[in-house]
Amino acid sequence: FFVEIIEEVGKDKVVQIIITDDAAICRAAGIGVEHDNPHIFWTSCT
Repeated sequence: FFVEIIEEVGKDKVVQIIITDDAAICRAAGIGVEHDNPHIFWTSCT
């Protein structure tokens, strides 16, 4: 889901993803996006 939104908005316009659910699957998704896009950072809102 994150990847689709990032592609729609444009990778050059995204610098941070804020995740409100700290479930393991959400953390994994954030880490995966960050790994594939070094200029994008994910943050958990816990």
